[in-house]
Amino acid sequence: MREQPKRRKRSQEELRLLREKRRRQIIRRRRRALALFLLLLAVAVGFGIAAFLGVFEKRSDENLLSLKSDGTVVYEEVASLKDGKYDAKELKEYVTDQIDVYNNSHSDGDVKLNRYSVKKDQVYVRTTYKDIATYRDFTGYEIFDGTVAQAKKAGYDFSDTFKLKSRKLKLTKDSVVSADAKMFGGDKKPAAGMRVLIIKENTAVKVDGEIYAVSSTGTKLKDEETVEIASGDEDDTLLTYIFYN
Repeated sequence: MREQPKRRKRSQEELRLLREKRRRQIIRRRRRALALFLLLLAVAVGFGIAAFLGVFEKRSDENLLSLKSDGTVVYEEVASLKDGKYDAKELKEYVTDQIDVYNNSHSDGDVKLNRYSVKKDQVYVRTTYKDIATYRDFTGYEIFDGTVAQAKKAGYDFSDTFKLKSRKLKLTKDSVVSADAKMFGGDKKPAAGMRVLIIKENTAVKVDGEIYAVSSTGTKLKDEETVEIASGDEDDTLLTYIFYN
């Protein structure tokens, strides 16, 4: 049987050096872990600040009124500061004061200022309204949202002509029809549950659904749920009908 070689006992100096080496390894690991933690913390703080400032938010680049599924109305307003008509600070004070005055005389929180930011010479304001009635009451703009039957009951007569949406999302002159011709009678009557948004304001509008037809004057379909309205000067804006499911 072969004799196993005897292990050499380590000297005190060797043991000290070994312990020192292990201690340095532990320190390096802890430093790397700390550096990684600080890096992740910095990233998290950066994302938090960016989120607070609205960097990652999807914003409209034009005035846009959006109907939400919960019944609220969100209005995004984009205004230029180049002409000197607005002062960023004064405008914010005016907006917040108007909201405070309204909420003080109604339910607190009916109107909420979600975002106010200034970038270069442009100010962005996003406000949420409790519902259509609150938006109408606060802004003074005529607006209605409901079924066609409800609209007729409210006094809207649908005497206008309308453009039907084509498969290519184009509203052409060839698709102009009267309400009685195709929209509310005969074999081409739209599906049950058709809703109509009626508004007297020049703005882009995004509905909670798919647009079927819009008023034939001053409208441009941007996508299946958004239409741009420019139906005259601010003082003589026409009523615009937006039919959607």
